[in-house]
Amino acid sequence: MYGVHLAGQKLLPIAVEPAIADYHRKRTEAVLTTLDERLVAEQARHAGAFLVGAQPTIADICCYGDVSFVLLSGFRLDDNTAVKGWAGKMTALPGFKTSFDLLPMADTVITV
Repeated sequence: MYGVHLAGQKLLPIAVEPAIADYHRKRTEAVLTTLDERLVAEQARHAGAFLVGAQPTIADICCYGDVSFVLLSGFRLDDNTAVKGWAGKMTALPGFKTSFDLLPMADTVITV
């Protein structure tokens, strides 16, 4: 979805057909709904839960990477309140870094 978003912003030299963009948008929304349902179920089992228990695991780190790019793609989590709360817990963890902080691009050379 991030590539579709960048193309829509004219930041990539590609054009995405509206039907393809809509397909990716719907799949992203479905994934967010599924993740939200999973978090609600886990929170019912463990107060303040992460994806698979009361403490964050590698599953949380991996999923957060995807969710961060969903947010960069212009999606809002207002309809996915469990995901929104979980994302807030992830960003509050000691040592948290954003995707772009972990992948600095200062030395990137772009040629056209």
